[in-house]
Amino acid sequence: MEDCPNFIDCTMFGTRGEGISKHMAKGDKIAVDGKLRFSQWEKDGQHRTKLEVIVEDIELMARRRDQ
Repeated sequence: MEDCPNFIDCTMFGTRGEGISKHMAKGDKIAVDGKLRFSQWEKDGQHRTKLEVIVEDIELMARRRDQ
């Protein structure tokens, strides 16, 4: 069975979020610890849902190889 990545929005508030974003790039592997938040709403007559992680802690695991 082939691994298939899942992409989930992660939200980190305050200056920690701004600081860590300077050290991350697309494709970097990270470990995230936090709480799941599930939201539902209706827009233009369509039912929408969103799953995101409210980040409490983050660890940079590995950089992309092409950097």
